[in-house]
Amino acid sequence: MKFNRYTSFYLGEVRDPLAEIRITYRDENIIAAESTKVSETLKGQGVGRKLVEELVNYARKENKKIIPICPFVLATFEKTPEYADIWHK
Repeated sequence: MKFNRYTSFYLGEVRDPLAEIRITYRDENIIAAESTKVSETLKGQGVGRKLVEELVNYARKENKKIIPICPFVLATFEKTPEYADIWHK
């Protein structure tokens, strides 16, 4: 997985990723997880969850907080109490 500092974490090619979590920076410390998409060929393999995990790891490393706007990311945060430290409410 790669990180494009301005728009997304993704799997595959930047122009046509197989899986992607789009982000925007609200300010230097707040990341908004806007949307998540996973191609049909990867559905059911935990790829979306892995993308969220990568975003969480990045946020922790960089001392940032995440606003989980995307319904999938929000549901993942709600099911994962370990993410409370980086959840910006």
